[in-house]
Amino acid sequence: MLIYKIIFLTLLLLFILNISKKFGILRDEVFSSHHKKITNIDNSPVLIGGVFLFSCILFFFSNNFVILKIFGFIILVLGLFSDKNIVQEPKLRIIFQILILIVFVIFNKLQIDNIRIEFFDTMLQNKYFNISFTVFCFAILLNGTNFIDGLNGLAIGYYILVLSAIFYLNSINSDVQLRDLVEYEILIYCMIIFFIFNFFGKCFLGDSGAYFISFLAGFFLIKFFNFNLYLSPYFIALLLWYPAFETLFSLLRRFTSKFSISEADNLHLHHLVLFSLKKKISSNYVNSIASVIIIIYNFLIIFVSLDFINNSKIMIFLIIFNITNYLLIYKYLSKLKLKN
Repeated sequence: MLIYKIIFLTLLLLFILNISKKFGILRDEVFSSHHKKITNIDNSPVLIGGVFLFSCILFFFSNNFVILKIFGFIILVLGLFSDKNIVQEPKLRIIFQILILIVFVIFNKLQIDNIRIEFFDTMLQNKYFNISFTVFCFAILLNGTNFIDGLNGLAIGYYILVLSAIFYLNSINSDVQLRDLVEYEILIYCMIIFFIFNFFGKCFLGDSGAYFISFLAGFFLIKFFNFNLYLSPYFIALLLWYPAFETLFSLLRRFTSKFSISEADNLHLHHLVLFSLKKKISSNYVNSIASVIIIIYNFLIIFVSLDFINNSKIMIFLIIFNITNYLLIYKYLSKLKLKN
């Protein structure tokens, strides 16, 4: 049964890829995003990630996920409008994101129950504050994922790690409850298949895919935490630390350097890692190699964290450890780039 699903999903991806190439439906015609110009692709990349992943949940997710499918489609369309430069202004896209997320969170009765800080947990008991905080977390995740989607396989590979960690926990820990096991399994298979094509530069997520996969991940992780309240909320934060911190650091970096917050650049950590590797490695796949290095680092951190999923102190230490490493590496690589 599994092999048939994999074959079907692969054929589905190939079908969408060929249709896009033939009719130019899902191509980025303008290719105006400066931070994505580092990929070794032509001026009209095939951005089918979001459409492929949406097709997967449309075919394989049960009717219990109707609301997720509807709002996932809306998020996908917003991303496609960004890819096709119909909605060019970043501030306008963020406004649309927030409006969509507010309605989704309210309609789906989605909330973050606690973060184990007493005064903040008291504030979370207020309905309107909880909605605002949940929407804020979603927005940070969506835009952070779009930021890290600058190398082949990086964003999709990162979320394979995140969802696989939850899936693995369910298999080794009897205390962990995973109610959406079938959906996790299907989503992981879909992402792995797309990762292979993305890794070799055959197709890409685009804004639509980055928005969509992070929207799904945020939804499933909030549900997972609310069903497993003995877990540390900082374990969930650790799983999503990279796209989340990328957003916050990028905003702070641009603000302090008086660079436009809404203007894309190629000064994210993964750009600097790629720049450094290009000085040492002569390969057509240096872009993908840079992705693998970042993914392996996060794999090691997540693997270590699985033994301490209910220990907030260790989770906070690992988050601080990650942030410290990020800042030190960023400082070193940025100086290296300036020197060259």
